[in-house]
Amino acid sequence: DHSYYVVFAEFKNTIKKFETCLYNGDDVYKSFPEVLCYVCIKKGSNDIEIYNSKYGLIQMYYYVSEKGVIISDNFWDIANIVCTGYEDLDLSSIRESVIGCFPLFEGTYIKNVCVINPGTLMRIDLIKNSVTTIEQYEHVYARAKTADEEKALSSLDESIHNGIARIKEEMGNAEYYFGLSGGLDSRIIPHYMKRNNLIPKSFIIGTKRPHGLLLSQDYRNAREIAHICGISHQECSWDLERFKKSRELDIKNNPMGTPQFFKNQFDVKIDALITGGNGYIVGSTIPHNIEN
Repeated sequence: DHSYYVVFAEFKNTIKKFETCLYNGDDVYKSFPEVLCYVCIKKGSNDIEIYNSKYGLIQMYYYVSEKGVIISDNFWDIANIVCTGYEDLDLSSIRESVIGCFPLFEGTYIKNVCVINPGTLMRIDLIKNSVTTIEQYEHVYARAKTADEEKALSSLDESIHNGIARIKEEMGNAEYYFGLSGGLDSRIIPHYMKRNNLIPKSFIIGTKRPHGLLLSQDYRNAREIAHICGISHQECSWDLERFKKSRELDIKNNPMGTPQFFKNQFDVKIDALITGGNGYIVGSTIPHNIEN
């Protein structure tokens, strides 16, 4: 249909699957089960169409003003173009991030630069400089009237299992690592890895004996879980210089996200890091109609 697509993908074979989907005339928005974001420009149209898949692994940003439109997966590339001084900073968003780790309502530290939420189909009108969005699903902050716990647990179990299987399909026999703190994420990761016939390795970052004598509870839990699961476990060193380097990686790669200080380590080479995340990753933030 004389459309031009720019595709941001997490996995190598996603592009080929995407091309097949378009060739077959399938609805990408409704039926494409892959991690990607695409930008579509149709010949003769005044609109730009953007779709960010519901999996939330590709951080995308856009800038819209009377000066023009910019779309990128790199916040700093946009900031370097549009931010010329103090007056371009979004002080409300900065205050929100100080209190709650990240700005609210898709905002960023720069005025008119916004996050493209996961599970979002967006259209930018180049004539009106307006933006319309359709969300793939709705997050509701309310207690469910009825809850089938067995059905919910079964669905969650299947989703995690299939997610690990998809990673295995892409990465094959890579070196898989996960941060082992003894919390919920790190307890379930080795279980699902082994169900997919993968043997991960684990690591922990921190101060082994914070009070000088006794081993910390996290370290004790991590050692015990690694022993029970029969996996190789490494205790990584930590100091101020490594902390600063990790902080710089956070600022560079995911400035609007939650800190990853204790997932960025420099002692072992990792092909694939398996980790958990909060609902913000898949777009579960405070809704715009919160006042209602």
